[in-house]
Amino acid sequence: MKIESAITAVYRTNPAVKDKQVIAVLERLATKPEMSLANPLAVSIQDNLKLTLSLYNFSRREALGTLKRVLKSAKRHHKLDGSRGCLDFVKDYIWSPRD
Repeated sequence: MKIESAITAVYRTNPAVKDKQVIAVLERLATKPEMSLANPLAVSIQDNLKLTLSLYNFSRREALGTLKRVLKSAKRHHKLDGSRGCLDFVKDYIWSPRD
């Protein structure tokens, strides 16, 4: 949920973001999660993951597994629903009515 929240936060501030950008960042983080990227989406995801790891008793392996599951979901929604399929899916389920 923290990864999706990071994605929606960036999407909210920059509606020009597309699934391909999200997928590229997720792929990069899934291969080298410790590497910092000069990308607002990557920074947001990394910050949320670091917060989650510090607050809860999750291992880095569990966080990486979650990252890979979100990546798989992003690819599936992009393939099925087009250039913003993943973003629209996440937006519909993460954004609350008060947003």
